[in-house]
Amino acid sequence: MIEYDVRLDWRDPHYLLKVLFDTTISVSFATFDIQFGNIKRTTTRNNTVEQARFEVCCHKYVDLSEPAFGFTVVNDCKYGVGVRDGLIGLSLAKGGTRPDERGDVGVYRFRYGFFPHTGGYCAKEVILPAYCFNYPSLPIRGTNISTEPLLTTDAANVIIETIKPCEDSEKAFIARIYESEGSFTSTKLHAGFQIQSLQVCNMMEQPICDCDPNLVFQPFEIKTIKVKY
Repeated sequence: MIEYDVRLDWRDPHYLLKVLFDTTISVSFATFDIQFGNIKRTTTRNNTVEQARFEVCCHKYVDLSEPAFGFTVVNDCKYGVGVRDGLIGLSLAKGGTRPDERGDVGVYRFRYGFFPHTGGYCAKEVILPAYCFNYPSLPIRGTNISTEPLLTTDAANVIIETIKPCEDSEKAFIARIYESEGSFTSTKLHAGFQIQSLQVCNMMEQPICDCDPNLVFQPFEIKTIKVKY
């Protein structure tokens, strides 16, 4: 990956600043990251509908991939991307003055990067590197620190997105897990400690049923699991 760490002092009204990545990849659709999944948008401008989609909202990455090769642009806080044919344009700053007369005037610090990958779009080649870019490892001091991960899954496309304290139990936490590629997937949940029980919950953390570590995900399905220890 080639990474850019940018400090931008933006003072220009009525201008849009973009960084462009020109690739040789020729595909009809690009893949854009959204929360708990992705969307695909056309890279052509053949009609008025496609022309109106000159910029797409995305989160961590945008990817252009052929079956054997691909190219990904990642970022940590810029959410407007335009893709036309093989050209990827990431919006960095805009000089609009309405409704806020100042627009984006100010000093900003942000990061973005790009990298090629073998194979087509998949979690291992695109999604996991984008997560690593946005959530770098945090160094800690101490002794007798366990190196066992808290939770892992067998499938790279099943991602443990969030872990939080449980609202109604001191000996439990909530894990929000989702399938990221759009594929029907069976996987097994592994823990670095002794699990007492697992429960599938709704979004209010109310238990629905007990479950075992073997989980089945529909495409883009989100599961909320209560882990008791």
